[in-house]
Amino acid sequence: MRLQPLQDYLLVRLLPEPARSTVLVVLSSPSRAQPAEVVAVGPEVRDVKPGEKVLVSKLAGQEVGDRVILREESVLAWL
Repeated sequence: MRLQPLQDYLLVRLLPEPARSTVLVVLSSPSRAQPAEVVAVGPEVRDVKPGEKVLVSKLAGQEVGDRVILREESVLAWL
């Protein structure tokens, strides 16, 4: 299935989190960031391009199979 986001939405593929060999620190906030690769962007997206790796909130967006559709404002940082 080919999806094309509308407006300021992005389609991203979540990437596996890197393995950690350090001490696990429990965060008080349940929301954590996760790396993702941008697959497609809507026509109103200005700052993010397909193929870029970004950091997004795990709680943002709507899952569609193994992809997530979310707004451009949900991108926290570039990797």
